[in-house]
Parts: sequence; C-alpha cells; structure tokens
Amino acid sequence: MVHFRNVSSTIPYFEETLLEDGYGDMNEILKQLILSGYDGQINIYHPFFLPEGKGPSPVSEAYMLGYLKGMIHSAYKSLS
Repeated sequence: MVHFRNVSSTIPYFEETLLEDGYGDMNEILKQLILSGYDGQINIYHPFFLPEGKGPSPVSEAYMLGYLKGMIHSAYKSLS
C-alpha cells in the first residue's frame, strides 16, 4: 500500500500537505509508480475530519479522490 501524501519539506521538520501544496512532484511520483508496474492500493491518507471529530469529511474525501483520479488519468495519458 502506498500512502500518497505530500509534505512541506524534508525530514525531520515537515508538515503533511495537500497533494498540490508540498515540495514533492506528485505527478512524477505517480508516473514512476505506473512505470514500475505497481498495481496495489494507493491511499490518499489523512483527509480532513468533520469539525466534531467523528470521521473524515465526505467533501474532503471526494476532493482528494477526485484529485487523485485526475492525476492518474493525466499520468497514463502522458505515458502513452
């Protein structure tokens, strides 16, 4: 399983960010996963939680899954 999450900087001092906000090139990382033949699970990891703390926000999950789906589609298209 790949925990697909961007971060603000390198170890030891970093914060997790949205896929589009960190210093990592998530498109390139995704392309390398595809080129390597990876066919396992990709976990968007840590969606934002509801204000009352009772589970992840459906809006946050939809945003992150939609963003990742768009990235996957784009990566396959650019590699073909």
